[in-house]
Amino acid sequence: MNMSAKITTIILLTLTLLLFVFGWFAVRDAENVLEGLLDKHGNALAKVVSDFSVDLLLLEDYPVLETVLTSFAERENNVISIEVVHNENTAASFARLTTQPGKLYVAPVEIRDPRSNVQTRFGEVSLRLSQVDNQKIIAARQTGIIVRTIVAFVVLLGIISLILRKTILQRIDALTQRIGAMSTAIGIHSDAALAPGEDAAGKDELDILGSRFDEMAQRVLRHSEELHKEVASRTLDLQEAKEEAERSNIAKSRFLAAASHDLRQPLQAISLYTGVLEVKVRDPEVIPVVASIANGIQVVSDMLNTLLDVSRLDAGVVVPDVTQFAISDIFDELATEFQEQANNKGISFRVCRTTLRTRSDPVLLGRILRNLVSNAIHYTDHGKVLLGCRRYGAMFRVEVYDTGIGISADQIEEIFEDFHQVGNVARDRRLGLGLGLAIARGMADILGHRLSVTSLPGKGSCFFIELPLVTSIEDVNEQARPLQSAGSHKEFILVIDDEQDVLDSIASLLEAYGYQVVAAQSKRQALDNLETLSRDPDIIIADYRLGEGENGNDAIIEICKVRGTNIPGILLTGDTAPGRIASAAHSGFSLLHKPIDHLELVTAIQEQLAYARSA
Repeated sequence: MNMSAKITTIILLTLTLLLFVFGWFAVRDAENVLEGLLDKHGNALAKVVSDFSVDLLLLEDYPVLETVLTSFAERENNVISIEVVHNENTAASFARLTTQPGKLYVAPVEIRDPRSNVQTRFGEVSLRLSQVDNQKIIAARQTGIIVRTIVAFVVLLGIISLILRKTILQRIDALTQRIGAMSTAIGIHSDAALAPGEDAAGKDELDILGSRFDEMAQRVLRHSEELHKEVASRTLDLQEAKEEAERSNIAKSRFLAAASHDLRQPLQAISLYTGVLEVKVRDPEVIPVVASIANGIQVVSDMLNTLLDVSRLDAGVVVPDVTQFAISDIFDELATEFQEQANNKGISFRVCRTTLRTRSDPVLLGRILRNLVSNAIHYTDHGKVLLGCRRYGAMFRVEVYDTGIGISADQIEEIFEDFHQVGNVARDRRLGLGLGLAIARGMADILGHRLSVTSLPGKGSCFFIELPLVTSIEDVNEQARPLQSAGSHKEFILVIDDEQDVLDSIASLLEAYGYQVVAAQSKRQALDNLETLSRDPDIIIADYRLGEGENGNDAIIEICKVRGTNIPGILLTGDTAPGRIASAAHSGFSLLHKPIDHLELVTAIQEQLAYARSA
């Protein structure tokens, strides 16, 4: 290989290597820029989902959250799946049937404490986006850069080759020929090494290459700006959707609270008047009629109390009172309560005897198991319902087994959602509101117990709750508080309620039990009525939400201040708004929820009076 060929080969190899390295870095840089923009878009979408999930998770309104996620995913075609996790459990999710590759973006669900300005994490959003479109965009950009680089390389090589051929290489060839001729003339064969010539790459070629790379950079910049605009537009749409969902949720909560309150007021009056009839009526023909009225009131009351349970869970005022007890205590109550119901349906209801003990809240645990047994009997038309325990090391399960209709695999988790009912397409309210299992799951979470189910469609289901096993018996002194006979001391009771019908019914009931009653529709009227009397009331019963913006808590406090004495108080409320429930629960007075059974009211009065005497 002559000198000219060697120099040409070296120059071409060097240029090839430089152009390859430059092109590779250009492709990688453009790819990183595009992937960064796409990842920013994915993280922004995950953050938007996190923002509109906060209030819905706080309210545990999972159905609305599910609807919002579905609407969001329908607008974002590249969304493969969305999962919102709350307290390590999936609260809501969306999944699209596809085999496309996806990339996961995660954003925390946080709430800011207004007092400490500290963010508290209580959930997580996992958003998986399809990478097909993103890969197409990146591949297209890569292909464009590679093609442009190859074209530039070919053109540059041609120009350099031509320049080398016409300038440096021709001179080197001429010089080589002259040296060869001189060597031949003197009889010497020389292989003298020649230094490469000067670089002949002109400014025009470099300007062309630079302009092409400038054009590429400008195109990447323009695409980046387009992506930013698209993200901003979609973020605005999502924010509007979030605000609309929040408005809908607030409106729903206000409607339920208002409807519940308005229904509870007349129901309360009817219930208490029925209590008066139960005390005074002795006619054998009328007694069954009164009992039927009481049963009808109880059905409506159970539905309203179910809504109340949901609101109490949302308000966070359910505080467990954990103690050690024998599980058979609850079993005995359930056997007595549901045996007749099972017999009327023609099914077997068996409660297995057990000596196991646990640590939990017996009241809350009893309500959980009551919901499970009631649900099992509702959905079992033949066969049996079995309540029993099964040990697992340091734990044991309380199991409710039935031979009912069963639950399909795709509905196993949905049955624990609000208003979900299996096999009740017609929404027959004789089967309840579809909130029993949701309430049971919420109470189980508060107690720290796992509640789950196994089922086979057409075969039956087994609901179970896991409890800690207690092997030693604590020395617990529990003193029963026997109730005094109502009205034995002619106690003086002040009743405040802005609803005249409710006020009259409470007064009539308490007078039927032998109490002295003074009734008032407002705090001012109560104080005026007390001015004419020579004694202070022994106890004050007040509706929490009074007219003209007043509330019963403030009314009791003000009356105690004016009279200069501490008077026990009982608050009545028909509200189901979580905020008002929480406020009433933290008032320091005893709280009863309308509609109140007459025995429940009298019992609460006697307990408060007994506590006041012992203080």
